[in-house]
Amino acid sequence: MVEETLELLAFAIFVSAVIFSIYSRTRAEKSKIITGKKIRELYRRSWVDNMLGSKDSGLMLETVRNSILVSSALITAIVISFGFVVANAVLDGFSLISTLRLTAIVSLLLYALFAIFLEARTLIYIPIVAGASDEVVKQNEKRQKSHYVSMLLDSAFDEFANSMRALFYVVVLLVWFFNTYLFIAATLLITYVMFREDFGTKSRIGVF
Repeated sequence: MVEETLELLAFAIFVSAVIFSIYSRTRAEKSKIITGKKIRELYRRSWVDNMLGSKDSGLMLETVRNSILVSSALITAIVISFGFVVANAVLDGFSLISTLRLTAIVSLLLYALFAIFLEARTLIYIPIVAGASDEVVKQNEKRQKSHYVSMLLDSAFDEFANSMRALFYVVVLLVWFFNTYLFIAATLLITYVMFREDFGTKSRIGVF
């Protein structure tokens, strides 16, 4: 009874942490603080301006193509993960705790899969927009082509970051199979890292 209460408490902490990370990310996006994420968006916009104005625009298309390959590999990994999750659920039985754990893992995997599909779809669309004339894009999108392409890139990067957040929380849930206290510690640690990533003011390479 005590052990089950502890695990229910741990799950409540996990759910609260996920909700807090979503709130934190939303608040950071609306904040007037110049965060590292916003600086990276400025870099991407500058890069798009240079690539579209350069004769070597193929470099941008090659970068997009490589990103699509990474997304495809990640989609495959997520689909394979479903098999392991289902197999473990069958072996572990369907108690209250295992059902909560399974529901959380499957939900996060589905969300990660959805986010990666959105990212891949956006990346596939970028070369089409990049190859369109400036006049057509400005007429339909009411903005410069370079600005619109950089917006699409920002959207793709955001979807990738969202999928990474979901997958890291899946890893945290896997820790739960070994020890409840480690699960709580991992939940708090990864949430803190995401919070620092949201409000950090340095433009370092960001996973989340």
